[in-house]
Amino acid sequence: MPLSSWHAAARAAFTGALEAGHPRAVTTQAMARLDDAPTYIIAIGKAAAAMAQAVRDTGCTAPGIVVTHDEGFAEIDNMRCFASAHPVPDARGLAASEAVIRAANELGADDHLLLLISGGGSALLPAPTDGVTLEDKMALNAALLASGLDIHAMNAVRRLFSRLKGGRLARLAVPARITQFLLSDVPGDRLESIASGPAVCDPVPLEQVLVMIADHALDRLDVVARMVARIAEGTADLPLREGDPALRLVDTHLLASNDLCRTAATTSLAAHFADAARLDLPDLAGDAATLARSLARS
Repeated sequence: MPLSSWHAAARAAFTGALEAGHPRAVTTQAMARLDDAPTYIIAIGKAAAAMAQAVRDTGCTAPGIVVTHDEGFAEIDNMRCFASAHPVPDARGLAASEAVIRAANELGADDHLLLLISGGGSALLPAPTDGVTLEDKMALNAALLASGLDIHAMNAVRRLFSRLKGGRLARLAVPARITQFLLSDVPGDRLESIASGPAVCDPVPLEQVLVMIADHALDRLDVVARMVARIAEGTADLPLREGDPALRLVDTHLLASNDLCRTAATTSLAAHFADAARLDLPDLAGDAATLARSLARS
């Protein structure tokens, strides 16, 4: 096969993978399957603006809130749009968190909340719990990023310190119905790790999280030591667990993921190479830009 054909096959596989996970495309497709129009929209994550615009493009005019990073920021009609910091939160994220909390609290039994969740939401919406400051959250995030813990473990710790993560956003929105569209950026597509699961239960045992905290000396931070003490006292507001009544109102749809994109790439390659279907593609975890440079060099 000539080199030009190899290049064409690689480009087609790359394009196929991108199209399989394109935020606007998959959100548009999901909206076509939605039975009831939403009355309010909350979009959180690095793809939040793209997903919200896709909803707008379907003719839905419901008001809402968009929280995304600086690079993805865009104004959307009839929505309050916030730019926030990633990967370490800042005061803008705190303001966005307060807006989301107020909006969720105002929903009633006749409301249908559409959540558009993508990666990055953990930092974009810090929403510190009672007794925790933004500076505490910033220090915790920096310590987690330096700890060597994987994304699932980091988010398990983060969920202890939030008013929104670990199903708490769903609890705030009761009695409204919730439909959530998720774009996964985490290995294994564990729902509780996508933006730290604002509308899903936390399946990680509390004892396991406490062991991770101790093993990585995270309790050297005052905020973590205080949380561990509150847990021991039984006064901490913990993430929601499976079976919580608030989560019965949530209908979850995973729209795109790394696995779906890899499948699209493999399918494209199979049109050119007989052995493509048997490719064993490894899971890669880390900063996307750093990994991209590493792959390009290889």
